Amino acid sequence: MTAKLRKFYETGNQVNDEPLVCIFEDFLNDSKVEHVLTVAEPKLNQALARAWLPACSI
Repeated sequence: MTAKLRKFYETGNQVNDEPLVCIFEDFLNDSKVEHVLTVAEPKLNQALARAWLPACSI
């Protein structure tokens, strides 16, 4: 599925062209954020990837 996105959004700040990335401040109010987190929480898992750090030599 391909979606055509607008290059300009009235309330967002475009920060990148390719891929198109826009930032929308205060997009959701606090009650909506809590709802999204409550619904998503059962589906969240610990990431399987982690940063590799070289061994330290002391």
